[in-house]
Amino acid sequence: RDVPGKPLLDQMEVFFLRSADDGKTWDIILQVPEGMDKTAHPSGGLNETALIENDQGEIIALSRSQKEAHKMYLSISKDEGLTWSNPVDSGMYGLPPQMIKLNDGRILCTYGRRYAPTGIFARISNDGGHIWLDEEEIVINDRFPGNPNDNGYPISVQLDDGSIFTIYYKAGADGVISYIGGTHWRID
Repeated sequence: RDVPGKPLLDQMEVFFLRSADDGKTWDIILQVPEGMDKTAHPSGGLNETALIENDQGEIIALSRSQKEAHKMYLSISKDEGLTWSNPVDSGMYGLPPQMIKLNDGRILCTYGRRYAPTGIFARISNDGGHIWLDEEEIVINDRFPGNPNDNGYPISVQLDDGSIFTIYYKAGADGVISYIGGTHWRID
């Protein structure tokens, strides 16, 4: 929304479109409830949100903070997206997040990082997406030619043999996107 006289950063918010009648009608659900001062929240405004449903039927949302450009905030819905917990610091730094459920039930989050150490990284949650710091951070690719400060937007899939394939972009030294890369890897 463009509100005259209000900085764009203060206008950012995450919302969901939800249909309970097979797409005939839609409701807008705000992640941070109406009336809460979004600018007072440490995140200052959230965007680029990834969603996944865990085995407990909760919807997990990880969002990029606009104010703290590399911090990811976690919010949980226990009622199919009708209401959301107040976003809290997930402890992860990167942008933007992407999550998949692994064959063993754990959740994998992949993300890019544009400050040292730069590259594409991952974390695993063992508890359905509530805690992301149980495991060491996984380095997927930290050897980029060109501009180390412009990479990210990873997308991962788990293959039939249990390995992971992650694709991402990387910009060249001149700021022009130079390639889409991929890494085939395994979780130890």
